[in-house]
Amino acid sequence: MRKVILQEWISLDGYAADKNGTTEFFASPKYNEGSDQDQLSSMDRIDTILLGSNTYKMFSEYWPDADPKAEVIATRLNETSKIVFSTTLTQAPWGKWQDCQIESDLESTVRKLKQQLMTSKVYPSGITLLAYKPLR
Repeated sequence: MRKVILQEWISLDGYAADKNGTTEFFASPKYNEGSDQDQLSSMDRIDTILLGSNTYKMFSEYWPDADPKAEVIATRLNETSKIVFSTTLTQAPWGKWQDCQIESDLESTVRKLKQQLMTSKVYPSGITLLAYKPLR
């Protein structure tokens, strides 16, 4: 059975945004200091990235054009297939890379993914996705 690995950036006090409700703190080089190789290593264990529509919008504005010299995970992240869960999006482009697959039924999609007999992993991202039992 396929595993779902959760990666979420969250503060010790339970927040996923700064005091202004943004994620601008991600832009700080100090924030990512020392985590690049860990991130790259974790990307080697996955083959699909699950995104909620909000995280997709945030990621797609940055990652497709990210400089691989400055962002060591950029190429690997861009090459990895992605599924975006949304009931409003009709397309999910990813720059020059393969477009993301769009699914509206999170539960049935994740159940199908988990039943695949693979050693690869699925990597979900997005605070809203955490509420769904099929990810556990």
